[in-house]
Amino acid sequence: MRNALFHLLHSIIARYPVAVVLLSIAAAAALGGYGGARMELITDQDKLISPELDYHRRYMDFLDRFGDLEFLYILIEGPDKQDMTDFADALAHRLRQSEDVSSVVYNFPTAWMRDYVLHYAPVDDIKQLDAELAANRDDIDALYTYENIDLVLDQINGAVSERAVAAATQTAAADELETIIQALNGTFNDSFEPFQELETQLDEALPDGPQYLWSDTGNSLLVLVMPSKDFSTLSVIEKPLRRIRADIQLTELDFKGRVSAGLTGRPALQADEMATTNKDMLNASIFALIGVALLFIFFFREITRPALTMLTLLMAMGWTYGFVALTLGHLNLLSTVFALVLIGLGVDFGIHFLHRYQEELGASGDPKEAALFSMKHAGAGIVTGALTSSIAFLLALFTDFLGLAELGYVAGAGILFCLFGMLVTLPALLIAVDTRVRSGYIPSPVHLLGLRHGARHPRSLVAVLVVLSIYLAPKAMHVRFDDNLLELQADNLESVEYEHKLMEESDYSTWYCAFQEPDMQAVRETVAMLEADPTVAGMESLIDVLPKTPQQTQPLLDSIQSNLARAASYNPVAYNPNIYVARRLRNSISALLLNVERMKQQAEQAAQGAASDMPGEGLSPDQLAMMTPEQLEQFNAMQSAAQSGRAVEPPSFELSESEQARIAQLRRLADALSGSDEALKTKLARANALLFANARASLKRVAQWAAVPAPEPQTLPKEFQMLYVGNDGSLLVMAYPKENIWVTEHMKAFVDAMRSIDPMVTGTPIQVYESSILMRDAFTQIGLLSVAAVALMVFLDFLSITALFFVMGPLLLGVFWMMCIMGQFDLHLNLANFFAIPILIGIGVDNAVHFYHRFEETGDVESTMYTTGTTLTLTALTTCIGFGSLIFASHKGLASFGALMALGTAACWFSCVIVLPAMLKLFGMSRDHHRYSIDSTG
Repeated sequence: MRNALFHLLHSIIARYPVAVVLLSIAAAAALGGYGGARMELITDQDKLISPELDYHRRYMDFLDRFGDLEFLYILIEGPDKQDMTDFADALAHRLRQSEDVSSVVYNFPTAWMRDYVLHYAPVDDIKQLDAELAANRDDIDALYTYENIDLVLDQINGAVSERAVAAATQTAAADELETIIQALNGTFNDSFEPFQELETQLDEALPDGPQYLWSDTGNSLLVLVMPSKDFSTLSVIEKPLRRIRADIQLTELDFKGRVSAGLTGRPALQADEMATTNKDMLNASIFALIGVALLFIFFFREITRPALTMLTLLMAMGWTYGFVALTLGHLNLLSTVFALVLIGLGVDFGIHFLHRYQEELGASGDPKEAALFSMKHAGAGIVTGALTSSIAFLLALFTDFLGLAELGYVAGAGILFCLFGMLVTLPALLIAVDTRVRSGYIPSPVHLLGLRHGARHPRSLVAVLVVLSIYLAPKAMHVRFDDNLLELQADNLESVEYEHKLMEESDYSTWYCAFQEPDMQAVRETVAMLEADPTVAGMESLIDVLPKTPQQTQPLLDSIQSNLARAASYNPVAYNPNIYVARRLRNSISALLLNVERMKQQAEQAAQGAASDMPGEGLSPDQLAMMTPEQLEQFNAMQSAAQSGRAVEPPSFELSESEQARIAQLRRLADALSGSDEALKTKLARANALLFANARASLKRVAQWAAVPAPEPQTLPKEFQMLYVGNDGSLLVMAYPKENIWVTEHMKAFVDAMRSIDPMVTGTPIQVYESSILMRDAFTQIGLLSVAAVALMVFLDFLSITALFFVMGPLLLGVFWMMCIMGQFDLHLNLANFFAIPILIGIGVDNAVHFYHRFEETGDVESTMYTTGTTLTLTALTTCIGFGSLIFASHKGLASFGALMALGTAACWFSCVIVLPAMLKLFGMSRDHHRYSIDSTG
């Protein structure tokens, strides 16, 4: 049936070669053009994972609630902290001018906290404040007896203006007058001073100015930048990243080397990795193209026919691109490498066809006959090799890792297009060119004559290889899966360097686990559990922002509000000093003092009049009125004594000590009210502030503090809500790992610990950890399924258990040796080079299938080694050059992929071209080996 199909294809191709070529080119152009116009590029890594997976669905829900929190982290370093903060201010100003930056977070406002100062104060301070207010309750009430000092002075004036010493002594208490005098002179000893000192302490306890994001060591200042992300580009943030780094360099120039800065963070690491891999891939592609071209020229001794093979490969890639655009509509970060897969595998189909074609063309001289011969003899191996390779990739569709499944779909379909191209388009091209253009020119390909000697001594060779395999077998057990993504990056990348610096400075990386809590009580409970967990280095949540208000605080605040009820309701009126009231009081005091002097003189005159026979002569009614009650009583007694003939005691005018002190106070009060109008206004304003305004303002402020409820998440400034409050009101707790999260063991321990606290936890560590397991399991699943599927395909191709043994044996042996050598040289599997496994399965089985088909055709091992062995050597070399050129890549992941591909290809080549012939000889296989076929009759 297979030969009948080849005959049918050949009849169409041989009759219409030009039409087939033109149709192929037109299809490639049309599909390639359609793909170029309609194909979408999805570079969002979150789109590589199936949304049906629980852990990924939780992460996407988290992004829906809190938005994108994958910031770039800029680390600012320098000897002077003031320079560092100035640098951050200048850099933030620059960054905010750019449309490539969505937000910049590097400091947090603190002014808003002053409204909530009592909620942040220690309980002991609040108790002291409440006690001070209770102790001064009478003074507080007295503050509101008078509106301002003018009214107090006016009341004193009313008493003093009576011009009587008795009235003057009743004006105000001595301490009250002393307070007024001190206030006017600016030497006021405030009775509220202890309270005001406590108020000042509370005020100063809050941060002064914005708080910057310092590392744990305090040696670095952090600036978080959210770049504008374009997921239609490979690097996502290529343009913003260039702008941000340019702004950093410009700011460094402004500070003349006093401060340095660099950036890291997951977006930067991914962008730098993409840039590095693109550069490495470009360099490797150029090297591979040149190397493969030279190999083609050397082996086929010409340029034209190898060029036609490469042209066919390009058309197959165009068909694939358009087909994927039609059926899938997009490529992701993994499936974009499909071209590399097709170059590595698809060109091998062309090499096998071209080698047989050129051999037959040299023998027959007829391009059409050569094409038919090649299809019949090389086509079977090409079909089996292509189908097994395609199935190896298509099996990825059964994995849960969406990115890998899409790669399997694209690569599997592409290999089938390469199969079609090499069996349809390439023969048509060769017939068209060799019939019409290059008739008569038939160079013979190179044959490696030395290969036939590789299995001359099969027993010795097998014995040596068995001993070597037994020796190396334990080495295979040393191979492990290393999913440390940071170690795959190039060493000289700024983002990698600063990621390490950030871990050194802060004891944790830019990755965190995210706990989403419904309220602050749940946040406190989660933080308490995280604080007790040894895998956690630190947490970030609203606990760091909101006050830890104890239960006993609110009763104290209620008491403060009660004590300050009058202060809270009082609305101050602007004070405009009235110097006329002050002048009247000063004049009244002066008049009083003058009258006191007159009274003293009149008392002396009265005393002189007491010696005469007529007491009271010479005393006017006014003089009598100026006497104090005691003096008047004494004077009346003197008159009575004189009238009765008794001895008359002379009157005296002596003031008590308290009266003298009060007169002295009034004199000092008058002095305090002296001066020019402007000076007097200044004194009154100062005194009013000291006596009334300052204390009232302070009390009102404290009353307002006590009345303000504790801040809630929804009342915080936007800088905090952006980070910690979701759009549905849920609250975020970020937990950072203590150990290096990039190390697999540390990541597992951290993830397990976080899940023990909350099984619904999410975040980058969960994503990376689960995705690594998913990819590792997917590759393992693909590898095992591929081996099974390949074995089935080989069996269906040959319908022989013997053929299955001799085809699958070299494949498994090659993979085994590869693992042994990896263990010997401490090479490990990782998320970059694991991709080589399905490719190597395709290469290994392809080699063995072609070799065994040729052996079935010739029945001679050495002849097969001479012909197909040469072809397999060429395909192995092209693969080693194509993929092995990545060994020199700066990206360690790509370098390990190149090393694994080169090593695996070489191992599969050796097992097929050297070991398989030895095994065939050792088992005495010959032309009658078909008796081992299951359809044999005996």
